[in-house]
Amino acid sequence: MEINLQTPAVLLGYQQRWVADQSDVAVWEKSRRIGASWCDASDSVLMASPAVDAMDALYIGYSEDMTREYIDDCAMWAKAYSVAAGEMNETVFEDTDENGDTKNIKAFRIDFASGRKILALSSRPRSIRGKQGKVTIDEAAFHDDLPGLIKAAMAMLIWGGRVRIISSHSGDANPFNELVNDIRAGKLPYSLHRTTFDDALADGLYERVKLINGERLKEKTQAEWRDKIYSQYGDNAAEELDVIPSQGSGRYLTRMMIEACMQAGIPVVRLTLQDAFTLHPSFFREAEVNDWCESILDPLLLKLDPLLDHYFGEDFARNGDLTVIAPLEQSRTLDLRTPFMLELRNVPFEQQKQILFYILDRLPRFRA
Repeated sequence: MEINLQTPAVLLGYQQRWVADQSDVAVWEKSRRIGASWCDASDSVLMASPAVDAMDALYIGYSEDMTREYIDDCAMWAKAYSVAAGEMNETVFEDTDENGDTKNIKAFRIDFASGRKILALSSRPRSIRGKQGKVTIDEAAFHDDLPGLIKAAMAMLIWGGRVRIISSHSGDANPFNELVNDIRAGKLPYSLHRTTFDDALADGLYERVKLINGERLKEKTQAEWRDKIYSQYGDNAAEELDVIPSQGSGRYLTRMMIEACMQAGIPVVRLTLQDAFTLHPSFFREAEVNDWCESILDPLLLKLDPLLDHYFGEDFARNGDLTVIAPLEQSRTLDLRTPFMLELRNVPFEQQKQILFYILDRLPRFRA
């Protein structure tokens, strides 16, 4: 009988590719329970422990349990790498919010002989401000303020840090899925990894589970084990295992629906007024805005087909933010076309009304 004495690689293929990625920002959409956080912990130890060019590694999970588990994994990797490190310990630091209120924030940390540390922080954007190094945002789709966390984390890049964002999906309208879509569309220059449960199986996940569990693993073939896992997830398998975000998450219009209706080349007209404009007499404000309408809006309104029905929609801003007016032209095939968009910022209410009525009075066959 031939005996295979070759020691398997510690990290599976998809884990190796994640650790080897040297991009400033890397995003990983993944199946559940494939060892993503575990392998990222190994990278954090490699970042914080060297005697030369080490940097702090920061970790942000959405619960204390997952945070403690990550730090435990880091401690295991430090022991495996035989690097000089202290024991995992808890620390408390004060965090002052924008209102001046101070709270005690619990954190977990490991200190290394290099002078650097691995620090697990709370799921708050303010917790990473003022810090530097590699930051990992784990299960990003389940954080309360992912855009705020990413915004705060990007400051790490200025001084040579790295940003790592890892998550399974939580709906197609979730900020994490929107981030992934923006990367795929080329809007963001980030590295993107995608690992389904079947991808993980192809890279040896079942063999690794079998190696760890030994005789406790009841399923003797990969196919049996896979079938059991998928049956346990039921209707959630597509999102949780196949990395396909579920549709519908409480929003009336999902991002995918909106993107399907988007069209390039629609003119966007913008008007922004200074605060001092409101101090002028009403006749002056009306005359100024009327001149603007005649010079800017008239050329667009004159292009409208007088034989077609027209409609309009408006998102009215009450507190000085953006007001948007969208005329619609209904074609002979009943399709609705947007001839132009109008954006008003810091425009007094009376002048918003003046502009709106100016448009409505000139929409051919205005319906609704």
